[in-house]
Amino acid sequence: MIQSKLFNSSSNDEVYLEFEKEKPKVRGTTKFTVFLIILCILLSTYIYYMTTFEYGFLKERYSELLSSHQMLSEKYNSLLNNYSKLQKLYLKLSEKHSILNKSYSELSERYIILQDNYKDLLSNYSKLDEEYANIKKQLESIQTLYFNPTYKQVKDFIAKDETDKNEYIENEYTCFDFSADVNNNAEKEGIRCGMVLIRFKSGEGHALVVFETVDKGLIFIEPQDDKEVKVAVGIRYWRDNYENVIVKHDDTITKVTIVW
Repeated sequence: MIQSKLFNSSSNDEVYLEFEKEKPKVRGTTKFTVFLIILCILLSTYIYYMTTFEYGFLKERYSELLSSHQMLSEKYNSLLNNYSKLQKLYLKLSEKHSILNKSYSELSERYIILQDNYKDLLSNYSKLDEEYANIKKQLESIQTLYFNPTYKQVKDFIAKDETDKNEYIENEYTCFDFSADVNNNAEKEGIRCGMVLIRFKSGEGHALVVFETVDKGLIFIEPQDDKEVKVAVGIRYWRDNYENVIVKHDDTITKVTIVW
């Protein structure tokens, strides 16, 4: 109830008026407000649970990523270590490669030089081969002029040959000269005769002659006295072929060379 005081000017009396204040209509508005509050609560609850779920998912994902990061870090460190080793190995191999490359260059140069030398040698070989063939033909033609005698023919020739009567003169007419004269005399009669050069264990040498007989094989003759002697590696030339001979050096034969 609300009272309103009025003043009446004609009677100078105060007049009071009473009237009821109209109450506002709030019922519909209250329901809407409650709905909004409930809706906000539901949305907040939904957002909370969704945020909680997303947080759990992200936390689990973070743990997985952290584990993967640790594994990748370990692999990275391992690869980095291997890279360092490979880099050191690469440096060593590079040094070896440089050395090998230098050696290859030097060998290539030597190969070119050797190839040129080989060509020269091949050319010289061809010339020498031709000369050898010519000499061989000449030798064969010469050899056909001589014949291999019988043992008796050798003995007869040596008996009449007078080379053994020559005097041995040191450094002037030696064993080599005796052998050369017998060889020349034999070939004059068509008899094939060879020069024999022997080397003793003491280092000294000696020369004699040999005949290849058709009935007794090789016959060695000492041209200084026409004696038939034994010649082979291991034989003591003077002591095994002559009796009561005094030798001041080791006359064991170590090498025998026959030149026909």
